Amino acid sequence: MTEPTREQLAWAAGWFEGEGSIPRTTGKPAAARISITNTDHEILAAFRALFGDVGFIYPVPSPVKPRWIFQATGEDAIRILRLIYPWLYSRRRARVDELLAARAEKRKPRLCKQCGGSFAPKAIRGGQNRLYCSADCARLANPGGGNNPRCNYEILEVLR
Repeated sequence: MTEPTREQLAWAAGWFEGEGSIPRTTGKPAAARISITNTDHEILAAFRALFGDVGFIYPVPSPVKPRWIFQATGEDAIRILRLIYPWLYSRRRARVDELLAARAEKRKPRLCKQCGGSFAPKAIRGGQNRLYCSADCARLANPGGGNNPRCNYEILEVLR
């Protein structure tokens, strides 16, 4: 894949500025997503191709004229925003800065409340309490808090 030229990036930024959006995701301020809605599929395809065919284009039902949406998420969206950033107006730049700051905060290492070890928040699965680096530390910090009677028995044995 070849990198877009300055002129192509300026075109993409202008087009994104007029037609695109960086939606805020409720409950996930660091979720990166960009979208562009338009009735011209060819322009959406050109925008997508400019960045290496990332994201996807899908049709949206419309009673008047066919519409399509281009959407890119995650690192693909971040890459596009970083490339077109110099040509965006201050309002869009502020939104990009806000999104990047939220992502940096989300990825910041945390300290385990039990052992003091550093861990990345995504190391814990399934939306568990993110105060501890592992399930073992969570169990040690909250004896008897689980539903496992054997676990409570083992803690009582240690306390005797």
